Amino acid sequence: MKKIKHPFFWAIFTLAITIALMFLAAVMFKLMAIKAGIILTIASLFLIILVIIFFLPPMIRNVVKSPDFDINFKIKPLGYLFMTLVILIALAGINTGNNLLYLIFSFLISAIIASGLISRNSLYKLNVKIENQSRIFARKGGNVICTIENEKKFLPSFSIILSIKMENNTLKRYDNKTFKKEVLGYYPYIPPKKKIIDPGKINFPRRGIYFPEEVLITTSFPFGFFKKGKKTKPQGKVVVYPEIIPEESIKISGFFKEFERELNRKGMGDDLYALRKYIPGEDTRHIHWKSSAKTGKLIVKDFAEIKSEERIIAIDNYIISDIDRKKWEIFERFISLIASIYIFSNKNIKFFSPGKGMINEGEELPFLSEISIKELKSVEEHPIFKEFPDESIIPEKTILFTFLPNYFYKNTPFKNVKILNLEELKWNP
Repeated sequence: MKKIKHPFFWAIFTLAITIALMFLAAVMFKLMAIKAGIILTIASLFLIILVIIFFLPPMIRNVVKSPDFDINFKIKPLGYLFMTLVILIALAGINTGNNLLYLIFSFLISAIIASGLISRNSLYKLNVKIENQSRIFARKGGNVICTIENEKKFLPSFSIILSIKMENNTLKRYDNKTFKKEVLGYYPYIPPKKKIIDPGKINFPRRGIYFPEEVLITTSFPFGFFKKGKKTKPQGKVVVYPEIIPEESIKISGFFKEFERELNRKGMGDDLYALRKYIPGEDTRHIHWKSSAKTGKLIVKDFAEIKSEERIIAIDNYIISDIDRKKWEIFERFISLIASIYIFSNKNIKFFSPGKGMINEGEELPFLSEISIKELKSVEEHPIFKEFPDESIIPEKTILFTFLPNYFYKNTPFKNVKILNLEELKWNP
């Protein structure tokens, strides 16, 4: 059978002829032209059967097979009221034979058809993309840009509601579940061949790369009787950096000492450098009260200058055992701590990964955003036993953080490097 082109158009055209024939049949019955009325009624029934057999199946197939138009349809409360009104008017028209009721019924049916066409047009050829506007850190609101583009040449889109479900595919929890985030937006009018750029502030729960898992575009335009939507192919991504721990919390933990070197001169550090006589106007918080009480004069403390030591942090994110809750939480806390130290040390830290090598300058925070724990089925699968750049490791500057025991690195380029086991570290910032 030859494929029917534009089945929806032909169905509407045929139904319009059917309504006209039914109207003429009613007129003939009133004029007592019974035979003509019966013929017209049979003809209208024949056309309805024709629509059901020939036009309805292609329309259903087009909807089901459409790759970019996954329809979501819902009748709203006002829509149920409207449909009830249509049915009541239809029954009243059949019962009374009043032509005005038939005209009102036709108008209401036309409104439903027009609503479907207009809402479908509003949803047609819309593309959505979401990305970073600025740096975003976990648990701290950051700015993203949501761009919605109307690719239609002449027709605008109205009253668009956008729902983007984002999933963190790079960071899985110990229970193999991922973190999700939903982004919502409303756009009353999108002109043809135009983009609407909508900046917004969003708080993400965890670090990682968030990809749009599902983009749902809906509209209730023009009458609000029905809610119609479609799913589009997701575009873009949002990079969320690790949570930044306050500098004071890091200093209290003592972990900052691994990355600092005290200079033998006065500065702005925490360790005592010398005691001297108080000069009026100085900060009274630096007064050494014990020495002041002994001498009878105000004595203040000077502090030794602290300089951030250039370090190479090697992160071995491989483990031999299964990932459990404890290991997962330790690693996440460690990544936040290292990212915070990197920020507060004036970025005087370089990163190294056995699986990636030396991380390029400017890519440190993205690296810390996407790194995660990986399980090894066997020790031989560890990248350290494959091609490994020995020249990248400078023992006096490198600190290796790992879940693996120290003897694991006995015959590796890390044998002379300071090794810190993540499960044995005593810090809780």
